[in-house]
Amino acid sequence: MLVLLSFTISAQLKVARIFSDHTVLQRDQPVKIWGWATPNSNVNVRFVNQSVNIEADNSGKWLVTLNAMSANKNPQMLTVKSGTETIDFEDVLVGDVWLCSGQSNMEWQIKDANDAQAEIAAANYPLIRHFKVPLELEFTPQKDLNGGEWRVVTPETAAEFTAVGYFFARHLKNERMCRLGC
Repeated sequence: MLVLLSFTISAQLKVARIFSDHTVLQRDQPVKIWGWATPNSNVNVRFVNQSVNIEADNSGKWLVTLNAMSANKNPQMLTVKSGTETIDFEDVLVGDVWLCSGQSNMEWQIKDANDAQAEIAAANYPLIRHFKVPLELEFTPQKDLNGGEWRVVTPETAAEFTAVGYFFARHLKNERMCRLGC
């Protein structure tokens, strides 16, 4: 006699897609982190020297607010834990987050810029990150994004970045470095 058992193991702990490895959290402002877990379960969020506990609501939603933090250059780990489940996000920074929004001007990529090959080859800025929200059309509010991830600017990743956003971020970085002594 052969008995086949099938077990479905599904993780209940989930963090909104805007949080991933290489995330940048806004400096000098309280930071909200949210997601979903088993209903009424305890959720713990740890980042740098902060640890915040919350109980997920009856539908499993949870939201924590971290205290405002100064910008950092040393990547940190962001950890979210509920029961036996743990999600670790590596290489998380605190800095300036800028939203780049528009039409075709924001779709223009570095690979289409003047001197694209030279720009891409020189694109080694580990403190500049990019999160591209996929183009989607929805007629009702969505609880989360269907795609996207934070990416670090390197010669291997830069070609697909928004050129306008990249050149703006690079300008701000260079300007800030000059104020500290060019």
